[in-house]
Amino acid sequence: ARHTIGQKDCQKWYFYNGKLVHGCNLMVDPQGNQGKEWCYIDASNTKTTEPSDSTWDYCTDTLDYDSLRQYACDILES
Repeated sequence: ARHTIGQKDCQKWYFYNGKLVHGCNLMVDPQGNQGKEWCYIDASNTKTTEPSDSTWDYCTDTLDYDSLRQYACDILES
């Protein structure tokens, strides 16, 4: 599972604006912003089971494994 910038686990599945969402998404966030991945925090990490503005956060960036592999190969070859 992906994590938030606050180091919390993202909820695997949840409904947002009538749509079933999996993990991080680029939809308009609960504050009305768009363009940055966010998710609801896994309910086991919070004191509430219902999503609210306080139970979501922005997601950490994903790793580009192809670039990392190439970088590692370049270092090992030099």
